Amino acid sequence: MVADAIDLGVTIFNTTQAGYSLDPETFAELAEIPNVCALKNGMPLEHTARIRELVGNDIVVVDPDEENALENLRLGQQAIFSATNTMFDTATSQPMRTYFEAGIAGDFESAATGFREMAPARDVHRRWVLDPWHEEGLCPIATVKFWQEELGMVGGPAPEPLGQLPDEDKEKLHEELVSVGLIEG
Repeated sequence: MVADAIDLGVTIFNTTQAGYSLDPETFAELAEIPNVCALKNGMPLEHTARIRELVGNDIVVVDPDEENALENLRLGQQAIFSATNTMFDTATSQPMRTYFEAGIAGDFESAATGFREMAPARDVHRRWVLDPWHEEGLCPIATVKFWQEELGMVGGPAPEPLGQLPDEDKEKLHEELVSVGLIEG
């Protein structure tokens, strides 16, 4: 009904954060709606692979988990549809963009090299963003905003009623971002 009422492309996001998730077959049925142009599937890699089997190349299927990106590139993923790249790429250095573009171009050796080189930054991201997100069921917005400020982006404080990142945590995160080369000391 919503897709019929608008003259825009639609992306459908499948995530357990909504309280439930769609099985691959149901997600594939939704892909048949004419203006649905992408399926963003925040589920395990096997779930996304099954959707790709069902829909083929008729629609863009994206796994937003950067940790799965190299494997997804090998499986034909055409885009990254996540805020993660805003946490690794800056105006002067785009390691995620570089390896992703290599993978899209079919240069999986360069993509794999770039992906592996990002491991230290990915580990920091996992500790500070993904693990808390999975443990608490809520994106740690204050952490994400501080991280992005450290990279030179400005988005202001976390909105109320969310708390701010404590100064002690800001110092620790700053040190880790410096240690993995995402920012200068």
